[in-house]
Amino acid sequence: MLQVCRATFDSRAGKLDGVKAEAEDVFRLVAWLLDSLMSYTESHVQQDINDLYADLTKTIREWKNATVKDRELISDSVFRIIRKLLGHHWDTYYSDYLYDLFTTTIEFESAIKYQAEQERFQKRLSDFSDILDVWINTDYNGHLSQEIELVVADKLTADIKPLKPNSGRKTHHPSSVMASFSYLPEIDNRSQRLKAFYDCLNRVFIDCDQQVFINIFQGTTTTEKILWIRDIKDLHYLIDHLEKWLKWPISYDKWVMTCARFKIRKKVKKKIDDSMTNDSREIEDLKISQFNKGGKVPKEHDELDRIIRILDPKTNLKNVLQDYLDYVDAQGEHDDIEDYRDALANDLNICSHL
Repeated sequence: MLQVCRATFDSRAGKLDGVKAEAEDVFRLVAWLLDSLMSYTESHVQQDINDLYADLTKTIREWKNATVKDRELISDSVFRIIRKLLGHHWDTYYSDYLYDLFTTTIEFESAIKYQAEQERFQKRLSDFSDILDVWINTDYNGHLSQEIELVVADKLTADIKPLKPNSGRKTHHPSSVMASFSYLPEIDNRSQRLKAFYDCLNRVFIDCDQQVFINIFQGTTTTEKILWIRDIKDLHYLIDHLEKWLKWPISYDKWVMTCARFKIRKKVKKKIDDSMTNDSREIEDLKISQFNKGGKVPKEHDELDRIIRILDPKTNLKNVLQDYLDYVDAQGEHDDIEDYRDALANDLNICSHL
């Protein structure tokens, strides 16, 4: 990575007005900013990236003899290197969503007078695409800034020590994950709650075999997925509110697990001829970036809130199931689903005998 910084920034170093910055300095800033991005626990928004750029320029402003032009050139270099790395990340949250946020900041902050230089810099970065692809997905361990001083302290020009190949964070693509969620195995009426939970969701929010669904919430190792048939923002809401009662391997992120165990049915408009379109449904694997682009997640959801309470161990199962049945009756929903009420009524009958 340091070699890439040298190859791309050395020509810019000669264009600086006052500050004596080298590729090693850019490498330090890249490490700091990249680690900051990867350690952030919430979804980023555009203002977060704009603030990172502002913090970066403030840091460079403290360097001796740094001019406005110097700050622009160095900050632009760091952001373009980071964006290039993000574009190669296997996780589409980084390669799609964050990449777009960085592009917006770069386009807003970069001065037009440097356009030819920016194009040259971008072309030079492209020459290292293969190296950067391997580095961000295999070698980078999430804690580069903690190790970097051992590499470039006092701007050493000695050979760079490579990162240990198996150290640090291991990345996981959802397609490789066979783990599932585990819902409170210690509670007495676990199976009854899971069955009632399934019956409330099935053919309304999901389309899934009952045993597959229950296995996925009992920690079973599997490659099966639950088909989600509503908006992704509804799934986002559901997982957020179930999280406190679910467990899964600590090495997997919440949204990696969700993408691993759910797929989605989406409406797609297909053109029939020049004047007509037709709505059709397609089943797709979920991507992590979709949970940042699926629309604003509601603060409340009357129907899902009632279904979620079925899994709350502090609730009376019979009472919360009856509450949901009353809600369905009042809304007049799901009348087109022939066995829907029978399944829920049977659950209620079972609960009455517990």
